[in-house]
Amino acid sequence: MSTSGAVEDVESATVLEFTVFHKLLPELRIMVWRFAANHQRNITIHDFGGSGCQRTGRLVKHNATAVPGVLHANSEARATALKHYTLLFGPQFNGNPIYFNYDTDGLCFPNFNDLDAFYGLLSRGLFGLVTRPTKLQVTPANLELENNLKRLVIGSPNIYLRNWLLERFWRVDEVLIEMPGSPTEDWNTILAGLVSKWDVASKGQNTPKTTMITWEKLLNIIQEEMVNDVPHFL
Repeated sequence: MSTSGAVEDVESATVLEFTVFHKLLPELRIMVWRFAANHQRNITIHDFGGSGCQRTGRLVKHNATAVPGVLHANSEARATALKHYTLLFGPQFNGNPIYFNYDTDGLCFPNFNDLDAFYGLLSRGLFGLVTRPTKLQVTPANLELENNLKRLVIGSPNIYLRNWLLERFWRVDEVLIEMPGSPTEDWNTILAGLVSKWDVASKGQNTPKTTMITWEKLLNIIQEEMVNDVPHFL
């Protein structure tokens, strides 16, 4: 290796390594921690069956780090991040809550059973259809979720099987919906009916923005969090 090449390598390494972060003005450090605390995540929920959920006996798992890295960095970072994160979903995850940022984090339900398990519903009708109970026992935690969640990602089975729980999410800002490769007239009709119910519930003031995504995009959303945080569902 030439001397000039060695110098370039040293300079590159020096540029990439920032060692004086602690000497920055506190205001700048807080801006960095705040940015890290608002990193967008799409947390995927899966119903694994079996036992575990405190309310239903069903084992509901997620693919996110329970404690985001910024909460581990130092006391200053933790104090800043805790203004954005809240410990949530303990009953769903067998008493093990996760930190969740309502402003930036979204929830992803690839299949209809993932959503009904998250709500603690056990009764299903023919072919696994979610049966609408005469009276749904909505917990304060569920109401908080419905009032504050900004982004929802759902797989097409939720539409095909008319998961009525989706009607409760008319307050969210954005819904990403997996579109089947060849949407049928029935699928389009069901989706239009859901959007209409959101519009009625919101009185036309805050109907969620819907974006159609492919199966590949949905898979990328699921895998992205697994790559960033953990190699498997917890």
